[in-house]
Amino acid sequence: MKKWLLVLTTIVLLAACSEKEAKGPTIDKVENVNEDVQSLVDITEDDKFASFIYSETGTSYLLLNATGTVSVEIEPSDNLLNVQITQKDDQTPDEIDDIVYALKLDKAYETIHIFENGKEIEFEVWYE
Repeated sequence: MKKWLLVLTTIVLLAACSEKEAKGPTIDKVENVNEDVQSLVDITEDDKFASFIYSETGTSYLLLNATGTVSVEIEPSDNLLNVQITQKDDQTPDEIDDIVYALKLDKAYETIHIFENGKEIEFEVWYE
């Protein structure tokens, strides 16, 4: 009986430790998007460096038209979300890549700022 209790306790502890709650917003690069997002990617292509599809209830998207290697980090603070984009120029600056990031927001943010290499930039916002 004690062995089964020990095994059951171990299983419960392992299950509890493996479940991680997402604290704050998360961001992931997306390779394939649905038709609605793809239509906005096509509309914004060669238009702006950054566009944002904002959704209070679902997934939000960051759309980039980049000419180099890009990395993105998000920094939440109260009702403000800062998106930090670091873009490194590649050897082929004429090639523009469409890059999409999916954001799972933990709450509604009143203000979103996007920075490219430390400088705040303008961006288009699309509301879902």
